[in-house]
Amino acid sequence: MCGIFGVISAQYPIKIHDLVRASFSLKHRGPDEYGFLLGNAGESKVFYNNQSMPQGDYQIGLGHQRLSIIDLDSGRQPLSNEDGTIWCVFNGEIYNYRQLRQFLTSKGHVFKTHSDTEVLCHGYEEWGTQIVDQIEGIFAFCIYDSRKKEVILFRDPIGVKPLYYYVKEGLFCFASEIKAILAYAPYIKISDENIFEFFLFDQIPCPKTPFKDIYKLDAGEFCVVDSDKGSVKGKNKYWDYRFHIQPRSEETMIAEVQETLKRVVEKQLVSDVPVGVFLSGGIDSTLITKILMEKGNFTAFHLYSEDGFSEYGWVRKIRNLSEQNLVKVLFNPTLQDCMDALKNVDDLLYDPSILPTYIISKAAAQKGFKVILSGDGGDENFAGYDTPFYSAFLFSKYQKMGIDQWGKSPVFRMLQPRYFEMVRKYIRQQSILPKYIDVKMNNTLSSKKYAPESVIDFRKYLLDHFVCEGARNPELNGLLYVWYKAMLESVILKKVDLASMANSVEVRVPFLDREMVHLALSIPFEFKIRRKGKYPLKVIAERSFGGRFAYRPKRGFTFDVSAMFLKDDINSYLRNNLKMNGLEHFLDRHNIHELMETNRRDPVQGKKLWRVLMFTEWYKNWGGKHV
Repeated sequence: MCGIFGVISAQYPIKIHDLVRASFSLKHRGPDEYGFLLGNAGESKVFYNNQSMPQGDYQIGLGHQRLSIIDLDSGRQPLSNEDGTIWCVFNGEIYNYRQLRQFLTSKGHVFKTHSDTEVLCHGYEEWGTQIVDQIEGIFAFCIYDSRKKEVILFRDPIGVKPLYYYVKEGLFCFASEIKAILAYAPYIKISDENIFEFFLFDQIPCPKTPFKDIYKLDAGEFCVVDSDKGSVKGKNKYWDYRFHIQPRSEETMIAEVQETLKRVVEKQLVSDVPVGVFLSGGIDSTLITKILMEKGNFTAFHLYSEDGFSEYGWVRKIRNLSEQNLVKVLFNPTLQDCMDALKNVDDLLYDPSILPTYIISKAAAQKGFKVILSGDGGDENFAGYDTPFYSAFLFSKYQKMGIDQWGKSPVFRMLQPRYFEMVRKYIRQQSILPKYIDVKMNNTLSSKKYAPESVIDFRKYLLDHFVCEGARNPELNGLLYVWYKAMLESVILKKVDLASMANSVEVRVPFLDREMVHLALSIPFEFKIRRKGKYPLKVIAERSFGGRFAYRPKRGFTFDVSAMFLKDDINSYLRNNLKMNGLEHFLDRHNIHELMETNRRDPVQGKKLWRVLMFTEWYKNWGGKHV
């Protein structure tokens, strides 16, 4: 896992100092080695580590910050094919690189390293852009094809690894994080329009970012750039979630999930350094840990707290889990923890769990771990969020019974008192109808106020691309599709990448292996949602850890956010942040100060205040410098 940066400057030669500064802004992603490529129409030169780079008439520059995981001795980048006409910089891991290397060698390709990166160079020679159909892994990489005078950017199907790009007037830049683009082109300005969307959607929907002319490359997409002109020739969506429901027996589906999970976990252990696991105590991470336990020596990292949010009690119930294999990390966040966790967040998103993710990633790094497996993706694959998914299922069920006015039905109220209030309350907020338009929240925090009817639901755009075959209730799978796109890709995976890579830790996600996702897309929603969701995984967990473990209420990876803002130092810090010049353009300071006082009397406003802290830290570190 690494940090990559590149620039195409059609009108002016690249400035070496700017190229170095931009690449080094990503050093936290890859502190072990670095390398550069400088190119023009006639030649390409590569420089590693402390080799000096002379200024010249170069129009193409590639930078790489390496986190050494595979082929520690000779896998430095940029890497090329045999004759130096194809170059690659790569962030990620290719899990099937050994099999691909064997095939490519049989086709006559000559390898000079044992790295997975070199497979991308030769694989592109063999398959062109269709290389994405051959590789299995998490990735964001660039191919520079000097013969075709093209630069091609690729991002993995699920969006585990980020990739941003800037294009304007003959200048094209790309990077693993926005900060590198800003380091090369500090004159880029923020986009007020995009920023206001953060308060509506808790993110800025793809492909937009908080900055003008900087965009996100979508998951499952590649982009072709003219290396002479510095302009985009075209983008291609090579993969998306396609539901292809294939009902079969319950036992068959459970067996398929169990066998596939074991296979993808073992696949993702490819590494020349030790691999650990984040063990929350929930079903997903516990099942992954069990597979690692069966394979022998391993280390699990568990974040616990001394309040009611900890799941350490469930971790202790895992049979044969030795204390010597368990690293317990106390979660008691300080102001400095908050500042450290947020300082690298250059793209706006809301998710308080970036703080615990940062703290446990830091602990893993301190123990010498560069690679960690996590349980992310299990809830999206198997409808594990009971509030939106189970509510939607109940709503759909009663609609099909012909109760058009189910909300007014006294029979329904009498027969289903446990479910009525849940369905009535959540169905409009969090499932069938728009969830990610919280106009009330926006109007509390933002200086720009909206009428509910004036806001466009960006989920409707996502559903234009939704495909579902063979489902009895396709609209329920549509809800899963939106969750994959709007939450998993745009918030959860981005949060994990920023928090872990800030500590030079690569997080791999077995539940989001393409093989596992493809299987999940074939399983009926009605089967997944049994026992309030994630039924196949719960059955597997029950057989290993018992029913009490498997069917307990879901607990998210969260903490008491309101209590954090009751601490005097954090409270004072946020108040000082709110005094920054320029914030009045975006924030309703009066309302926010009232929220802070309300939180002291009745601590329920913490998640709103976290949004404010996230935004003010982003503005201080990034946005305010580009007004």
